[in-house]
Amino acid sequence: MLARLKSAIKGALAYRPLAETAEPREHIVRTARPGYPFCPPDEGDFLHALIVGHGCKACLETGFGTGSTALYMLHATRATHGRVTSIDWSADEFNRLGRELLAASPDAARHRLIEEPSELVLPRLALAGEAFDFVFVDGWKSFDQLAFEAFLLNRMLPVGGIVCYDDAVNASVRAMIRLLKAYYGYVEVPRRASGGEGRRRLFEILTRRTWHRPYRALRKAVATEAQAPRRDGYFYCPI
Repeated sequence: MLARLKSAIKGALAYRPLAETAEPREHIVRTARPGYPFCPPDEGDFLHALIVGHGCKACLETGFGTGSTALYMLHATRATHGRVTSIDWSADEFNRLGRELLAASPDAARHRLIEEPSELVLPRLALAGEAFDFVFVDGWKSFDQLAFEAFLLNRMLPVGGIVCYDDAVNASVRAMIRLLKAYYGYVEVPRRASGGEGRRRLFEILTRRTWHRPYRALRKAVATEAQAPRRDGYFYCPI
C-alpha cells in the first residue's frame, strides 16, 4: 500500500519535458549507455531555456563527458548559428562517448572540444580575448578550482551573461555561488522559464532529501571593472 502510494506521488510530481527539446532528448535516449551519466531532461530544459531566453550565442562548458549537455546547448543555439566550446580532460572513455553522441547530431560542426585541463585552457582563452555569454560549470568542483575558474570566467562574460552550475547541492558549489553574489554582484536566475517549477521543486526535495537545488544559474549584473574587487585591492566580505 505504502509503496503504491509513493509510486503514485512520484508519478504525479514527475517532470514533464518541454516539447521544443524533444530532439536532443530523444537522441540521448537512443544512444545512452547504461551506467554513464547523461543530462536529465529537467536540467537539459533549463539549459535550453536559459540560452534561448537570453539570446546566448557563444557557449562554454567545463566538463564534456558523454556530451549530453553540449547537445542541448547546440540545439538551443541552432537558430542563431551559435557555437559551443567544451573543455574536458578525461583518462577514461567519457569523451569518446561524447564525441560519438555529437557526431550523429546535425549541429556537430558548431562544436569545439578542447581535451586539456580547464585550469590550463581558461587562461589561454582569456588572454586570446575570447568571450562567452553562457557558461556551464560541470568539471572539477573543489572550491579552489571553482574560484580560479570563476575569476577567469567573470572576465570573459559580458554584463547579462549567464553562468550555470551543476551539482549545486555540493557545499563547494554553494560557497562559489555565494562568492559570485557577494564579490562580483551576480544575480540568481529563477527556473520558471523551463516550466513546472512548483511540482519539480517538490519532487527534488522528496527524492534528494535536501532543500538545495541540483543546479543553479546566475546572471552577471555588474561590469568587470565596476565590481568591488576591481575597485579595492583589499576588498573582502564573508561568504
